[in-house]
Amino acid sequence: MFFLTQANQKTLYQIWVWLDEAENQGGEILYTCSVNHRTRFILILILASLNIKAQQPFTRQISRANGLPSNKVYSINQDKKGYIWLGTEQGLVKYDGNSFQTYTHPGMNGIAVSDVQQDATGRIWCQNFIGQHFYFWKDSLQYAENLDAPGLYSPISSDLQGRLYFFGQKHLLVTNLNLIKQDSIPLKDYLIFSFLFENKLHFFNNHKLVSYSNGNVIERKAFLEKAPEFARTFSFVLKNAIYTFPKPISHDFIYRVYPDFKAIKL
Repeated sequence: MFFLTQANQKTLYQIWVWLDEAENQGGEILYTCSVNHRTRFILILILASLNIKAQQPFTRQISRANGLPSNKVYSINQDKKGYIWLGTEQGLVKYDGNSFQTYTHPGMNGIAVSDVQQDATGRIWCQNFIGQHFYFWKDSLQYAENLDAPGLYSPISSDLQGRLYFFGQKHLLVTNLNLIKQDSIPLKDYLIFSFLFENKLHFFNNHKLVSYSNGNVIERKAFLEKAPEFARTFSFVLKNAIYTFPKPISHDFIYRVYPDFKAIKL
């Protein structure tokens, strides 16, 4: 897995690389390396995938040996204060660069969490793999009990206007920061990925790129259909365009799917 976090307020970014099979370690290892320009993200991501074991400039290894509670990490996010939050097999973990603090909740039906997000108030959200949603606030993990758990992983997003977006089984729920329902939209397919682009919620549904804003659902051009099915696993935004690529990266292309379609040879 790959994650981009900002290391300072200017141009220094970090690529976090989580290897599923690390040699001679019996498990996964977390690496970080610094890069100077966000625009190098695609190149470094691909190089990290293919050559991280051969080339490791400016890297630091983080594992259970130096305090990481679990070697299974499903999600990583950096908050506005610079702390790193990890969704792990042992719960939500806060990392300050030196030590780790793990948070769980007694209402959890499974403590492994993923989909770590920060909302407009600074709350850190996560969910377990039956779709129970939790948020970190005032030094403890809180359970959002009024949100239905769909029984499976359910993406969450938040925007700058303070709206929260929760995806259930074939529906989108929109709430305010107090978790009061503002809208509910039926979906044609179960959703596993959503993101903000141009300050609107975007997601892939029924093989189309869809945007939602203020109650309006708009289907964008269906460029996604031109990308191979296996290459629609991960997506990211770079320079006002949307890209998608497979996991693992086992072929020579990534795909730009908005505002136009282009297969990019690596």
